[in-house]
Amino acid sequence: MWEPNSTWWAQARVGKAQLLGNDARPIAFSATAAKTIESARAKIDPAAGLQYDLGFLDHPLPNAFAIEREGRPKVLLSLGLISLFESDTDVLSFVIGHELAHHALGHVRDGQRAKREQDLQAAGLVLGNVSSFFIPFSGILVSRAVIGIGRSYSRDEERAADMLALQWMAAQGIDICAANRLNERLAQFSSHDGGLLSTHPGTAERIRTVQALAIGQSGRGCDGRK
Repeated sequence: MWEPNSTWWAQARVGKAQLLGNDARPIAFSATAAKTIESARAKIDPAAGLQYDLGFLDHPLPNAFAIEREGRPKVLLSLGLISLFESDTDVLSFVIGHELAHHALGHVRDGQRAKREQDLQAAGLVLGNVSSFFIPFSGILVSRAVIGIGRSYSRDEERAADMLALQWMAAQGIDICAANRLNERLAQFSSHDGGLLSTHPGTAERIRTVQALAIGQSGRGCDGRK
């Protein structure tokens, strides 16, 4: 897991940055991905109005998490998610917005936080690394222990985070149909593989929600139908 600093981002924009994985394995990080993520943040952050840190998780499946560590909100994107959407700014705006919505709605600070902290402690104990869960560029492999963190949100909380993220997108002039590009792609992943679908409302429900909002916004759904 990594939490890159400003120097790393400056290098990443010109394709000169990498991440150090497990066993000192270098992981290339494309300039395209870096620029897309920064563009996504520039679009959604003003609507969310939150100060937070962005980090990456070394996992091949598409996933994202909202957690709080030492009083600081954090959003984590898996490398699997980034590889799927490294050129789609609006999709990543929705993903980041969704995780920020969990923070804004108190889903990370309420009683659910205790469950996530227990999971973090368990992951840390396995690694012998409780006191420094985030180590920049270390590429700590936490596997299922950390994937479990994201499973403690209820479906109602996920629906609320979706809706707030979509409202933020609309307010910023971001194409809300990007959410359905994400939903349709994630439908390829099973509900038990640790991907974003694990505890989220069903794909069909999420697609219908975005369709209805798009029709209300422009008179046409994401598929072009009225």
